[in-house]
Amino acid sequence: MKPNSFATAAALAGLIMMGPASPVAFGQGDPAPGPVAGTVDAVGAVDARGETCSSSDLPPGTGSQINDADAAAIVRAHNDARRDAARKYNPGLTATPVVWDAKVACDAQAWADDPASSAGGGLHHSSRATNGNQGENLLNSSPGPARPLIAFDPSVSFSWMAEKPEFDADNNAPVNSGAADGTNYKAWGHYSQIVWMNPASLTTKVGCGVKDGVPVGNSGATGWILVCRYFEAGNINGQRAIPPGGAPVPPPQSPSTASSGVRPAMAKQNDNLLTALAVD
Repeated sequence: MKPNSFATAAALAGLIMMGPASPVAFGQGDPAPGPVAGTVDAVGAVDARGETCSSSDLPPGTGSQINDADAAAIVRAHNDARRDAARKYNPGLTATPVVWDAKVACDAQAWADDPASSAGGGLHHSSRATNGNQGENLLNSSPGPARPLIAFDPSVSFSWMAEKPEFDADNNAPVNSGAADGTNYKAWGHYSQIVWMNPASLTTKVGCGVKDGVPVGNSGATGWILVCRYFEAGNINGQRAIPPGGAPVPPPQSPSTASSGVRPAMAKQNDNLLTALAVD
């Protein structure tokens, strides 16, 4: 993928954000390309150690450094967006909600804690081959402390939720990452993962992790990274986030977080003050 870098600024006006608003500049990197058999997302030269949670038991609490209140707000933001998207694009569809999953959150936290995720001040996806085939959204920001709800505040120009107008402009189009000139998912890949209800890979679980004190950008700044993981993963090439027609989405076949065998595209976003990183 060719790098795409640009800079912008946005003032935060909290909707679901906690605490006072303050000026922050955001830059956005391209989502990863659509699923291609046999490929994985590179994480650079740093060895990846934390793509999944090391515990085989259900972690306590939220499973991550996300507190209970923020976890509840994240789930609420997802489900509000999913209901709105279903109402707009398939009024006969019963919106499938997501629930917070402590194991998925533990997996997200493990990747946030791994230096490979923020190596060189950038954003790097975990490998779909070894992360349980989970979808993944990334965001980083400087300075700290971490405010994960920024990613879900539509009033923040480059939050994941702020991609909704681009998604609506494309009218819930199929992901075209397999096309030679496939670019549509680059504009709304974070948002489409949030609202993904296609039965080919139905997202029903979300979990996020956050890490302070990580490098952000190439100027030596220190900030924080947010990793959200999704099961099953969305952004499947050739599929729409909201299925057409009026039939309800069938429930997932298994509650297991084992790989479904479908490789997702994974979206990422970065904020390094005034200069957006060129991220593959």
